[in-house]
This record gives sequence, structure tokens and C-alpha cells, in this order.
Amino acid sequence: MGSPVAGVCMDPSGRLLVSGHEDASCVLYDVRGGRTVQCFKPHASDIRSIRFSPSAYYLLTAGYDNKLVLTDLQGDLTMPLPSVVVAQHSDKVISGRWHPTEFSFLSTSADKTATLWALPPV
Repeated sequence: MGSPVAGVCMDPSGRLLVSGHEDASCVLYDVRGGRTVQCFKPHASDIRSIRFSPSAYYLLTAGYDNKLVLTDLQGDLTMPLPSVVVAQHSDKVISGRWHPTEFSFLSTSADKTATLWALPPV
């Protein structure tokens, strides 16, 4: 990857590391195996925030495309990962953070708002 890293996060088990880049890509890395698992692009612009859910079943990314994207990590991590836009601001998203116990998250944006989003149960 030649693009600058804008955010990183380690999963709760310490097994996986994920990085978000200015070219809108994410790199999932197996720490113990010392290898890249895959690279994918859930956004159309810079990724500014990237976080595993407390269970590590999902990845929340926030980008300069004004979107927050949820990526499902419950299948084969070497195959294409299902991603869905779960929230949107009227300007660049600066950060997204998971609630520690609920299936919800907080986001901040250049639109001068901080929003708590609730996701439907899965």
C-alpha cells in the first residue's frame, strides 16, 4: 500500500489489525501469521476512522465521503466482505466509535454534529 494510513485498530483478541487509508482502502492484517488477509474499499474517499465492534463481528469505518459503513467480518475473511452504508452526514465524517455494550455507535462530522446511531438487531 502506498497510501497514507489515516486510522488503525486492533481487534479485541489481538489477532487482527485493520488500517484505513487516504485512498479509501482498508487493509486487514493477520498479526500472528504476519500476513495481509485482504484489502478492500468500503468508501469513495479518505477513511478517517476505523473500529472493530466490541465482539469483532463488524467493522465500522467513517470517511470523507460523508458515510459510515458497516462491514461484516463473520465469514471467510479472504472472500469479498459484505459492506453496507449505515449512516450519513451532510459533510465529512471525522470519527465513528462503537457503544461498549449496545449495537449502536457515535459519529462526529465536519457538519458540526455528533450523532448517536442505533442499528437494528441482527
